[in-house]
Amino acid sequence: MKRRFFTESYNKAIEEFAKTWFVDEGELHSSAIQYVMGTEPIPNIGGIINSKQFHKYKAVNPDAKPLKYGPEMKRQWRKTLDEVIVPLNDELR
Repeated sequence: MKRRFFTESYNKAIEEFAKTWFVDEGELHSSAIQYVMGTEPIPNIGGIINSKQFHKYKAVNPDAKPLKYGPEMKRQWRKTLDEVIVPLNDELR
Protein backbone atom coordinates (compact mmCIF):
# COMPACT_ATOMS: atom_id res chain seq x y z
CA MET A 1 0.00 0.00 0.00
CA LYS A 2 2.83 2.41 0.92
CA ARG A 3 4.72 1.55 -2.27
CA ARG A 4 1.66 2.24 -4.41
CA PHE A 5 1.08 5.61 -2.70
CA PHE A 6 4.68 6.78 -3.29
CA THR A 7 4.74 5.44 -6.85
CA GLU A 8 1.48 7.26 -7.67
CA SER A 9 2.80 10.48 -6.09
CA TYR A 10 6.04 10.16 -8.09
CA ASN A 11 4.16 9.62 -11.36
CA LYS A 12 1.69 12.43 -10.59
CA ALA A 13 4.52 14.92 -9.95
CA ILE A 14 6.05 14.08 -13.34
CA GLU A 15 2.67 14.19 -15.10
CA GLU A 16 1.86 17.61 -13.60
CA PHE A 17 5.26 19.00 -14.57
CA ALA A 18 4.80 17.74 -18.14
CA LYS A 19 1.37 19.37 -18.36
CA THR A 20 2.54 22.67 -16.84
CA TRP A 21 5.63 23.06 -19.02
CA PHE A 22 4.40 21.20 -22.15
CA VAL A 23 7.26 18.71 -22.30
CA ASP A 24 7.25 14.95 -22.91
CA GLU A 25 6.43 12.87 -19.84
CA GLY A 26 8.64 10.00 -21.04
CA GLU A 27 11.66 12.32 -21.25
CA LEU A 28 10.98 13.47 -17.68
CA HIS A 29 10.76 9.87 -16.46
CA SER A 30 14.09 9.10 -18.15
CA SER A 31 15.66 12.11 -16.45
CA ALA A 32 14.18 11.27 -13.04
CA ILE A 33 15.42 7.68 -13.14
CA GLN A 34 19.01 8.81 -13.80
CA TYR A 35 19.04 11.82 -11.48
CA VAL A 36 21.14 11.93 -8.33
CA MET A 37 20.91 15.01 -6.08
CA GLY A 38 23.22 17.72 -7.39
CA THR A 39 23.98 16.05 -10.73
CA GLU A 40 25.16 18.59 -13.29
CA PRO A 41 23.91 18.72 -15.97
CA ILE A 42 20.48 17.28 -15.27
CA PRO A 43 20.29 13.85 -16.97
CA ASN A 44 18.40 13.88 -20.27
CA ILE A 45 17.86 17.66 -20.14
CA GLY A 46 18.50 17.76 -23.90
CA GLY A 47 15.67 15.30 -24.52
CA ILE A 48 13.35 17.33 -22.30
CA ILE A 49 14.22 20.59 -24.06
CA ASN A 50 13.82 18.97 -27.48
CA SER A 51 10.33 17.79 -26.49
CA LYS A 52 9.11 21.24 -25.41
CA GLN A 53 6.09 22.76 -27.10
CA PHE A 54 6.59 26.44 -26.40
CA HIS A 55 3.69 27.52 -28.60
CA LYS A 56 1.29 25.58 -26.35
CA TYR A 57 2.95 26.97 -23.21
CA LYS A 58 2.63 30.50 -24.64
CA ALA A 59 -1.07 29.96 -25.38
CA VAL A 60 -1.63 29.36 -21.66
CA ASN A 61 0.99 31.91 -20.50
CA PRO A 62 0.74 34.83 -22.95
CA ASP A 63 3.55 36.83 -21.30
CA ALA A 64 6.07 33.97 -21.69
CA LYS A 65 9.33 34.78 -23.46
CA PRO A 66 11.14 32.06 -25.45
CA LEU A 67 14.57 32.98 -24.04
CA LYS A 68 13.33 32.75 -20.45
CA TYR A 69 11.21 29.63 -20.88
CA GLY A 70 14.06 27.09 -21.19
CA PRO A 71 16.16 28.27 -18.22
CA GLU A 72 13.10 28.64 -15.98
CA MET A 73 11.79 25.22 -16.97
CA LYS A 74 15.21 23.71 -16.13
CA ARG A 75 15.27 25.48 -12.73
CA GLN A 76 11.77 24.23 -11.94
CA TRP A 77 12.63 20.68 -13.06
CA ARG A 78 15.71 20.63 -10.79
CA LYS A 79 13.58 21.96 -7.92
CA THR A 80 10.97 19.25 -8.59
CA LEU A 81 13.68 16.61 -8.73
CA ASP A 82 15.33 17.75 -5.49
CA GLU A 83 12.19 18.49 -3.49
CA VAL A 84 9.71 15.90 -4.78
CA ILE A 85 11.18 13.14 -6.95
CA VAL A 86 14.33 12.28 -4.94
CA PRO A 87 12.48 12.11 -1.57
CA LEU A 88 9.73 9.94 -3.09
CA ASN A 89 12.35 7.75 -4.74
CA ASP A 90 14.12 7.38 -1.38
CA GLU A 91 10.86 6.16 0.17
CA LEU A 92 10.50 3.57 -2.59
CA ARG A 93 13.90 2.04 -1.84
